[in-house]
Amino acid sequence: MNCCSDHINARHAAKSYPIRLPLPHPSRPSPYRQHHSLSVMEGPNFEDEHRREIERRARDRRARAWDLLVEHLRWRNLLNAHGHRTSQADILILAADTMSGDMRTIESLRAQLMECHNEVHRLNNMVMEIEQRTVANRRAQRAQAQALVSMQTNRILSLPDVSKYYQQSF
Repeated sequence: MNCCSDHINARHAAKSYPIRLPLPHPSRPSPYRQHHSLSVMEGPNFEDEHRREIERRARDRRARAWDLLVEHLRWRNLLNAHGHRTSQADILILAADTMSGDMRTIESLRAQLMECHNEVHRLNNMVMEIEQRTVANRRAQRAQAQALVSMQTNRILSLPDVSKYYQQSF
């Protein structure tokens, strides 16, 4: 029985999964190449493929961040109907161009979005105040003009009727 169990354990060990070596960073030489001439890591295009994969992931991350930014800009009304950015969106576009994908950059981008959103609200409130003041000024000017007209009308009406004097003189 001992012989059989040893035989079964040996067979199981032979079927076990091969050891997977970690992928080396493309800027550092692989430590396995010195010891294993026919390693899985060995290959004419391994470092190129690894570098391309890292670049592809970075591109995908930037594309997702860009899509998220465009969605935020549309939601915050920083893109007009034609998809052209407004002046408030320019800083955010520059921030997205340099985005590396780490959380600090995303958080700073979110903070800039909120600052722009608050700035847009502040500017809208200023425009509304100016419009209200303009309407109030127009009303005041209209009332002033009406008062001046009525004052002149009353003054003219208070003058004596001179037409009878003209009729008598001729």
